[in-house]
Amino acid sequence: MNEPSGDKANGSEKLLKMKELCEQTDVTSGTIRYYIKQGLLPEPKRPHRNMAYYEADYVDKIRLIKELQEKHYLPLNVIRMILEEKGYDETGATNWLRSVDIESWFETQIENNAIQSMTREALIEFTGLAPSDVDAAIAYNMLIPDENGLFDKENIRMALLATKFREMGLTGEQGFTIDFLALHYNLLEFVVKKEVDIFTRNILDYNLTSDEVLDISEKSLEILYKLSPIMHKKLLKKLFQEMQNGKGPSS
Repeated sequence: MNEPSGDKANGSEKLLKMKELCEQTDVTSGTIRYYIKQGLLPEPKRPHRNMAYYEADYVDKIRLIKELQEKHYLPLNVIRMILEEKGYDETGATNWLRSVDIESWFETQIENNAIQSMTREALIEFTGLAPSDVDAAIAYNMLIPDENGLFDKENIRMALLATKFREMGLTGEQGFTIDFLALHYNLLEFVVKKEVDIFTRNILDYNLTSDEVLDISEKSLEILYKLSPIMHKKLLKKLFQEMQNGKGPSS
């Protein structure tokens, strides 16, 4: 059976060989195969096991993926979700990016279980956090993988917040290493242990059932979740005002 040429159509449809696709997109064959493996591009037509032909619209699809990477700094996992939601329409995708709150969209994807757990490599790709930052966060127990090496939703949220620090310009070169965020984690761990200790010692003085203890615990947690960020913000504001007034932070 004769092999169809790259510029012949399947009917009237033009098909491209891998070499032609690479030349027209300035993307390597390895990258294109990786896009296909990650679900960013559909599988090509395969008349035989060792033959693959690509429709002409692969060129525009690859160019859109490159634009989302290079102009919007999005990792491939995120690009795949955008393409699943908006398709390969360049205008629609870019207009959507301008109008959407990306952070809220990430959160929605997590809440809807579109994102459940990730490997270290996927976490780095999804958040854009540097591998050194991820490894440092793991060393400080800020990011804790499970027994299979996967990071759950809470770990993903923490990595996304660490990425926001980097995007603000708080880089390691300026002294803002992961130690800065680990400080908050370690202090909170100390506070939480104290809270649990005080709570359990005092709650035992009441003759409560296990269900009553659980109910009080859950209600207390809800109050603490709301109280902690308010107190943190208030204390930071107070210290910054003291610094602006030339007093310096009080010890």
